[in-house]
Amino acid sequence: METVSNEPQPSTSSTPPPTILSNPQPSTPLDPQPSSYDAQISTSVDPHECFSPEIVRPLPKAGPRKSTINRKRRKTAILTDKSEKENLRKEQETLSKKKAKGVNKKSKAAKRVEKVKKAILQEVNSDSSSDDECFCLICCEKYSDSVPGEGILPDRANRVEDIYLRYYNGSSADVYVDIPLRKAIDLFDVKGFNKSNATVLYIHGFIETAQQESIQVMVNAYLEARPNTNVVLLDWSNMAHGSYLVNAARNTKKVGATTAEYLHQLIEGGLNLDKLHLIGHSLGSHVAGYTARELRNKYNKIVKRLTALDPAFPAFYPDGVVMEHINENDAEFVDIIHTDAGGYGAPVRTGSADFWPNGGKRIQPGCPRFAPIPLTDDNFCSHWRSWIFYAESVRNPEAFPASPAESYQKFKENPKPETGMVYMGADCDPRARGSYYLTTNAATPFGKGMDGLYPKRKNNKKK
Repeated sequence: METVSNEPQPSTSSTPPPTILSNPQPSTPLDPQPSSYDAQISTSVDPHECFSPEIVRPLPKAGPRKSTINRKRRKTAILTDKSEKENLRKEQETLSKKKAKGVNKKSKAAKRVEKVKKAILQEVNSDSSSDDECFCLICCEKYSDSVPGEGILPDRANRVEDIYLRYYNGSSADVYVDIPLRKAIDLFDVKGFNKSNATVLYIHGFIETAQQESIQVMVNAYLEARPNTNVVLLDWSNMAHGSYLVNAARNTKKVGATTAEYLHQLIEGGLNLDKLHLIGHSLGSHVAGYTARELRNKYNKIVKRLTALDPAFPAFYPDGVVMEHINENDAEFVDIIHTDAGGYGAPVRTGSADFWPNGGKRIQPGCPRFAPIPLTDDNFCSHWRSWIFYAESVRNPEAFPASPAESYQKFKENPKPETGMVYMGADCDPRARGSYYLTTNAATPFGKGMDGLYPKRKNNKKK
């Protein structure tokens, strides 16, 4: 067990000096360009920009051949020069023969796409000595398995021993204790941890580290508003970066299975399963899903509640094509908050209760209307609204009332706040089922209270 603290702590003779654990910086990330949301998986993309890693990017069309250009230049000459006309006729005959000969053959472009698809979906061996580079049409990232620190890194990507549990045992996110996941049982020996209390296990997303703003905001909200809750972070940052499809997305299943194994040990040791709450953001939502699924299938332990904050879209939808996404059967109650549906976030409903603030898609109120550079704060704005809303609900459980409706359009046309209203966020009613809609402010506080159920009312905060 390794202790880390940014605040002075009383020392005792039995406590070893703190050791600071440094998380590696993520490598160059993928380059998605989010699309507009229409509740369906988009199949149309810009041939020059890849908006989302799960979409195959079409190869750019080749420019006109020299012979084609020459034919256009001779257009006027053909009308007067018999020799030019004869040459053109022969060229056309030759081209027709080539086309007829290759009718049943795949083009070079089609073969290339097929080859690359196979390459990125096959298991990568750590002893590969190939120096070939290929372009990942699904991930929109160029990688080489022969360049250290770039792209496919099987050795680093498979180190489950690098996963840590970070327990926050102070008054802020600056005070914590890091414990290797394989020694999770040591949590019971940490001062302040009460296995009978409610336990929140928060799981971060792609290319995030334990120092990420989302983690600080979430942890501080619980420590300040609900101090009797055991707040624990699953730090899987060493496995959450590299190639999105080949490393991070694939690792969600492995991390989930490993986490379930050691959570089972804690449950057997007395951790209150009925008060265990798994919360995941983006890619971490699917780690939470795999964790709960493994606990149910292998250990016959059913998690009471699982919350997904804008679960990651790429590679998980449609379900089973590459990976399996979070679903309502993973826990007794699965609530999902969508804020960037069809972009970085899941495009469809898959939980027990799905919440769609402001329609659940970008651009969320208060976010920049033009943010073309992927993986920047402005570009992530709508995606991040999910954990911002949730953290606010920890402090103010009644900030985000939501109303059931078939669609956001019908919610706007005919709001019925008196029918089936539930609160989105920390105190969500576990009996809620279906899709729920609400509106929010453009700035903090984002919750509008009951006004959020009347979409035609103006926000009381400037955009």
